[in-house]
Amino acid sequence: MLKTLLILTVEARTGCVKIVNLLIFNIIISVLVVATLNFTYGQENLELHQKTLSFLYENPPNSKQVVHIPTGNAPTAIAVDNVTHIVYVANALSNTVSVINGTVNTKMFDIRVGVHPTYIVLDKHSHKIYVANALSNTISVINETNNTKILDIPVGVYPTAIGVDNVAHKLYVANFRNNTVSVINATSSTTMENPFPVGRAPTAIGVDPSTNTIYVANHDDNGVSVVGSLLCRYPLDKSSLMASIPINAEP
Repeated sequence: MLKTLLILTVEARTGCVKIVNLLIFNIIISVLVVATLNFTYGQENLELHQKTLSFLYENPPNSKQVVHIPTGNAPTAIAVDNVTHIVYVANALSNTVSVINGTVNTKMFDIRVGVHPTYIVLDKHSHKIYVANALSNTISVINETNNTKILDIPVGVYPTAIGVDNVAHKLYVANFRNNTVSVINATSSTTMENPFPVGRAPTAIGVDPSTNTIYVANHDDNGVSVVGSLLCRYPLDKSSLMASIPINAEP
C-alpha cells in the first residue's frame, strides 16, 4: 500500500497543529492545510510545540493516483469513447490528434489533421471523430474504426466548436471570426449551402435533437442565439433565428 508522509507543525503562539505538507516518496505534490487541532498548553510544553512532527498515513484503497501521458504540443480538447476506452486529444500547436489507450494510459500514435485544432467531438453513432481546425477553416473527419483521417471539410472562418445532431445526422460548426454557423451533412460529409448568420464571435454550440433546436453562445454579444434547425426550410436565413437571449458578459 502506498505510504504518504504528512508533516505537522505546531504554532507556539496559538497552540494549533497544522498539516502543511503532503509528500509521496519524498516529493512534495501540494502545500495545504488539511487539519487544524486546537489545544491548550502550558509554558513547560512550549519547546515541544515548536518542533515538527512526522507520521505515516496509509492512503485508502480507492484513492486517486495521477498519471502523466505525453501528447503533442498545446493539447486543447479531449474526446473519450467510454466503450473502447480510447481517448482523442487535439494538439493545437502540433496540428495532430493524439490517440491514447485509456486502459493502459499510453499514447499509441498521432493523426495529422488541419492547422491549430482546438475542438474535438466523437459521434458514437457513426463512429466518426470531428476536429475543428481554427487556422485552416476546416473540419477534419476521422474514422474511429481504423483511426485514419478521411477528409477535411471547408467551413467558415476560425471554427471553434461543433454540435452533433444524431437524429438529423447533421453537424453545426460555430465560426468565430465571421459570426456564422456552418451546417454539415454528416452522412455525406459535405457542407449544406452557406453558413447561417448568428451573433458576434460564436464560441460554443449545443444541439437539442428532441426539439430540433440549436443554441449558440456569442462571446461579443453577451447572448445566446436560438435556432430552429428543422423548423424551417434550407438554406437558413435570419428568419430561422427564433430568439437571441441576453446573458452575462463573454459567454
